Amino acid sequence: MSMKDQRTTPEKILLVTEKIEMIIYPKEDDLLYNGKSILKLFKEASLCLPEEIQKLAIQAFPRYVASPIILDVFEDFVDPAVRDAQRYDFEKTLQKEGLMDAYEFYRSNKLRRTHISNVLVMFPLIHKTIGINDLLPIRLISRIHSLISSNPTVDREKKVYRFDNYEMKLSLREKLKVIEFTSQLAYTVCVHVIEYHQKQNKS
Repeated sequence: MSMKDQRTTPEKILLVTEKIEMIIYPKEDDLLYNGKSILKLFKEASLCLPEEIQKLAIQAFPRYVASPIILDVFEDFVDPAVRDAQRYDFEKTLQKEGLMDAYEFYRSNKLRRTHISNVLVMFPLIHKTIGINDLLPIRLISRIHSLISSNPTVDREKKVYRFDNYEMKLSLREKLKVIEFTSQLAYTVCVHVIEYHQKQNKS
């Protein structure tokens, strides 16, 4: 049976391919702030940010919070070049089959270093705009640095993010710890932007 015969949801399409071992969704409480959708609240609050970073901020923070963790069979490849090549071929197959929803869903995976990097790179821009008076984000960034980089001290000083450890040495369990910290960071930033926007509206 071809993947086209399984046109139900992106999740089911991916599972039919037998390339996906597990899909882990965020808990419902992690998607809410004061009982309301954090994505919806952040979209409204993002209007207080410079126009040129509004869409990037939405993609980096609330969408990361809402994204799934997708564990695929390619994670078993030790060589990151082989791992990336296998994933690239799988993505091309999804595109060739016309399964664009499944393709986009697969690429939304929290484990992808691009998404983690977006959260880290966007944080200083948000901090510069609204001034985040909170040590938690800095602590989380430090923890992420210590896991993803082989030389975290130098990288922190230079404010660069290298993923050499993440790609070459970390076990899946350690990568999931990176995801945990990155999700906390993204959620924390969302809350600060939302609260900043609410205060601006009251003043």
